[in-house]
Amino acid sequence: MEIASNENLLKNFYFRKARKHKLRVKFRIMLVLFILPASSIIFLLFFNSSEYDVAANQRSLLGILFDLVILVYVLFIYLTRVKQLLPKSSYIELNQENHKEIWNICNEIIEKLDLSKLKLKIYYIKTNDIEAHITLEKGVVHLFLSRALISHSHHYPKELESILGHEFGHIVQGDSKLFLITKKAFRLPIFLNNMRLCFGIFLALLLFLFSPRQMEPALSIIVISLIYRRIYTGFNRLRKESEFLADLCSLIIIEKSEIIKIVNDYIPESNSPNYPSKKERLKSIELFKRVLLKDK
Repeated sequence: MEIASNENLLKNFYFRKARKHKLRVKFRIMLVLFILPASSIIFLLFFNSSEYDVAANQRSLLGILFDLVILVYVLFIYLTRVKQLLPKSSYIELNQENHKEIWNICNEIIEKLDLSKLKLKIYYIKTNDIEAHITLEKGVVHLFLSRALISHSHHYPKELESILGHEFGHIVQGDSKLFLITKKAFRLPIFLNNMRLCFGIFLALLLFLFSPRQMEPALSIIVISLIYRRIYTGFNRLRKESEFLADLCSLIIIEKSEIIKIVNDYIPESNSPNYPSKKERLKSIELFKRVLLKDK
């Protein structure tokens, strides 16, 4: 693909998209970590408890406790470094002298994306699948490349370059914490929130039948659960968007990028709640190509 002829214009197009995405990610993280738990706790604390019996007040306190558990759990995952999520025995650091080709490709991409202020560490993951992961922690980019990918790159260096263009796009887009949250932190809260929603609906039905005037605590549980559910699904959409934009980064930054071939060869057909399918990614790339060709 020879899309990158007007490189500065196309880079600016990508950077604008990446900045908007980064702001949305930050806002969603703030919602989940601070605003939503605080608002739900305040709501449950300040409803007029004198109008309800002891059981209703106890249910409200359980709701507050639930939100505090979610807040502490997600904060713990959010503050945990990616390397701590991987067993230390599963990766080793690659030095620059023995892997000059990989380091040279990374340094070229870093320069193109104006990331030169960041330090880079590259790790070798002892897996036989072709995969790459990247994160940013305290000004240091941690890039994880699988054994299969490094071996594959000796025969297909352009594919490695295209993959790395995609991975460094995630750094520009501020996706490091998004990956942590969608991959690790939301499994338990989503399950608990679904349980809370079911409990709230069951409780509301019971109160409707036997004590209609005391339905407010149950309704508050349902409303808060639905808001949390909406936020979680929003994170899944952002996670998919992060992959689409990273593909765009590879398309623009890497000359004659092979990102389409990579998606065709290595991305599974099946859908996932927070990861786009092969069909979705190819459709997104084609859409971006039309927009880019139109703007040229």
